[in-house]
Amino acid sequence: MKKIIFFVTLAISPFALATPPAGADTITTVQSAIHSCYGTQGAGICLQSVLDKAKKQNSEAWTQLSNGLKDAENKKEILEKLTAGKQAWEVSMRHDCEAAGLMNTKDSPAYNNDLTACLASHYAFKTAFFQSLNTQGDDTGEKNLLEEYRKNKKQ
Repeated sequence: MKKIIFFVTLAISPFALATPPAGADTITTVQSAIHSCYGTQGAGICLQSVLDKAKKQNSEAWTQLSNGLKDAENKKEILEKLTAGKQAWEVSMRHDCEAAGLMNTKDSPAYNNDLTACLASHYAFKTAFFQSLNTQGDDTGEKNLLEEYRKNKKQ
């Protein structure tokens, strides 16, 4: 029995120790804020505040990503693809969220709340995507491990 528990623990441990992908905290924070807005008297105002913050974070992540590409040899092509994708996403997101809102009576408070919550969620996911692209190619952790390995090998 002890061996089974040991092997199960050993099999699960890498998943427990794994670091979440870049931007995952953004999604969690926005989703948590959305859920805390529902059931309050000022849900619409609260959700609009969450949406405004998510839009701002998205804009900052986009700026950071586009500015961070200065060292990329194919910066122009990357930016063209990202810009085209961003524009298509904005149209698609709007349609998706309007459809989600239409599960309620159009222009009702429930419609507006669901529309706003959907938009905030989409902005959070796109922000996480931009943040994950910002961390790609960052091999400083790998370099540090390699240096530490070489140092230990010499001793």
